[in-house]
Amino acid sequence: VLMHIKRSKPVESQVQLLPYYVEVLGLDELGMLHHICEFFSNEQISIENLHVESYTSSATNAPMFSLKVSVGIPSMTNIGELRERFILFCEDLNIDGAIEPDKR
Repeated sequence: VLMHIKRSKPVESQVQLLPYYVEVLGLDELGMLHHICEFFSNEQISIENLHVESYTSSATNAPMFSLKVSVGIPSMTNIGELRERFILFCEDLNIDGAIEPDKR
């Protein structure tokens, strides 16, 4: 696993962020985490916490990854449109993903 960590700029304090939770599952391929983080960066979504696990599928022996992310979505963002863009993004990468409100 090769990771490059880059501190992002702080979000402006006057922007209200809504807490959401993202889950992604898919084949563990090179660059997948980068593409997902880039999607959120392009959408101006703050990644608050990120946890990723790699494992081998017991059914197919395929290398898989599971990603769980807590994000802050700017309150002026249309959540329905964001979900649609995220679903299309996931389909393009052949991964499963969901964005749900963080009820914690």
